[in-house]
Amino acid sequence: MDEKQTKALRQAVASVEMEGFKMTDKKKQLCEKLLTGAIPYDRFLADCKAGKLSTYLGS
Repeated sequence: MDEKQTKALRQAVASVEMEGFKMTDKKKQLCEKLLTGAIPYDRFLADCKAGKLSTYLGS
């Protein structure tokens, strides 16, 4: 990830955690893959809508 993406991820994680939620390492890795394009966003959204989020988080 470039510096801009790293900063965006850190800010997003801080925001989520300030709301009282926990960002696991798996969730952070997923965000990194989305930000870098390793996982196409359209495919990720389609999979989420189809109830397949667990395939990304291994749960």
